[in-house]
Amino acid sequence: MKKLILLCLISTLILINYPVSAQVIKGEVSILEKIPQGLYGSWIVHGVPIYSNTNSFSAPSVDYWNIYRNNDVITLENPETNARASVTIDTVNNNTIKFTRKSDTTEEKTIETPTITINGENFWGTDKIVIKKYKDNKQIKTEITLFSIKGIKIGGNSSSEILKK
Repeated sequence: MKKLILLCLISTLILINYPVSAQVIKGEVSILEKIPQGLYGSWIVHGVPIYSNTNSFSAPSVDYWNIYRNNDVITLENPETNARASVTIDTVNNNTIKFTRKSDTTEEKTIETPTITINGENFWGTDKIVIKKYKDNKQIKTEITLFSIKGIKIGGNSSSEILKK
């Protein structure tokens, strides 16, 4: 009996003095949940080239962006040209968002990286477009253009809302 009491006493002393480590559970908000809802909708986007190593993008441009989310996929489309691409959100910092659109063919690989700050019905920022051209599976040229861009929201959450009016 003495051995049992002594064993219990020693076990209790060990447990009291033994540091217990508890694992802290950390939860993060998905980057998709950080995106301001103001991003979604239809925009008219004015771009002015501020750097280019090519003549392909030498003039100011006007584009239409329709940005919407379906589950975990964000899509950017141009209802005027019927161009459509899924985008990857790189960073979200308050109302500043950086995202990437990629397009690959055997002759050309395009990476477009807009960084925009949304303020109500407007955004401003930059749009970097890198086009790598290939011939016979060898890269022959890289074209880089950086635009200063400004967007004005022209509709709700999809181009179909605008086109119905």
